[in-house]
Amino acid sequence: MTRIVAGESAVPRRKRAIEAALAIGLVFLIAAGAVVASTISRNTAAEAAIPSSTP
Repeated sequence: MTRIVAGESAVPRRKRAIEAALAIGLVFLIAAGAVVASTISRNTAAEAAIPSSTP
């Protein structure tokens, strides 16, 4: 059971939870972007390292 003291409301707690969820989502999005960028970078580097047959 939540107890609300005079001058305090339940809204800030809910707001903090929303902000925390947004922050976690943003970190996840950045991490996913880094993984994709790393994968793309690795693929192009591997293709560039293959010597071409034309002199």
